[in-house]
Amino acid sequence: MSGPACDTTGMSDTLTIRQLQQIDLARLTNYLREHGWRDTGSSFSALANWWEPATVTGGPDALVPLFDDVFDYEVRIDEVLTAITQVEGRTKRAVYADLTGTVDPDQARAILAALDRIERAAEAAMQQRAQRGDARPLEGAHYHALRAERERLAAMLDGQHP
Repeated sequence: MSGPACDTTGMSDTLTIRQLQQIDLARLTNYLREHGWRDTGSSFSALANWWEPATVTGGPDALVPLFDDVFDYEVRIDEVLTAITQVEGRTKRAVYADLTGTVDPDQARAILAALDRIERAAEAAMQQRAQRGDARPLEGAHYHALRAERERLAAMLDGQHP
């Protein structure tokens, strides 16, 4: 398949057909309700309902399928995600992560970069202490917990289960 929803490079904010198929309708409608959207009560050929953000006047609306086996399910879900991103100012990947309980790769990479900077700073501080002859550990338990969390997050990014 081709089109914007089929990008598999991971470099843009598009999702694959498989990712779109993994979004559960019940979870999606709960997400919409919890984030200020409302079902307008209008339907489209008994296959989908129109939803709109209750807090944004004139904002985008979304045609949410009622069944996951409609022929254009992935297209509809991609359109719903686009509407959500317009209202929330977030990426599709971030919303997808919320809907599926996965890690948003972009956010995870940013967190890893921050953890790397902290780890380097902690190592530099330990080296400075050692040069001064101060052998006390620099919050050793915290440093090791930081490293363990960094490794866990890196493993999740690589698709491994920690």
